[in-house]
Amino acid sequence: MLHTFDCSAAGPLHPQDELNAVCRAHWLRMFGLAMQRGLDAHAAEDAVQDVFAALVRRDQLTALASLTEDNQARHLTTRLLSRIANLWRDQHREKRGGGVVFVSLTREDGGTLDIPDEHAQPEEDAALRRRAALRRALMALRSEMKPARWRVIAPELLGGTSARRRTGAARIALHRARRRLRDLLVG
Repeated sequence: MLHTFDCSAAGPLHPQDELNAVCRAHWLRMFGLAMQRGLDAHAAEDAVQDVFAALVRRDQLTALASLTEDNQARHLTTRLLSRIANLWRDQHREKRGGGVVFVSLTREDGGTLDIPDEHAQPEEDAALRRRAALRRALMALRSEMKPARWRVIAPELLGGTSARRRTGAARIALHRARRRLRDLLVG
């Protein structure tokens, strides 16, 4: 279905023949470009018509008509792409909390998340966040390891020292656990 563009809708501020000449030369290409950019037929027509209406409102139609057809096409394409970008931004803008994802304050194990005190100093708040991150990483590491392996390396991993000598396998397991703990803390 061929869509028509109403060139007279831009306004009676300029001679109709200038507006019609520019519209006839460029509206089909601009309409196709707007459709390629994801607008439906009605929105594409409106976007093209808005570009021409803005030219009339700003009294720029005479200057545009004096350009070559290639320069007219470049100028109108730039204006149309800008208009389409503004339409997309306006449609996807989150206003007044729209699209807000609510976060539960309870953890999976039933406890509550560590919420910083509103009167706490920044250093205290940062320390609380670091401790909470370390606690979460240690819990994740523990859930990834076999219980027997965790019992062997947990004392040294948590800062204590083991009374017995470590075997090669225990040293390697401790090294791998520390590396995994770093990965969990960073990512």
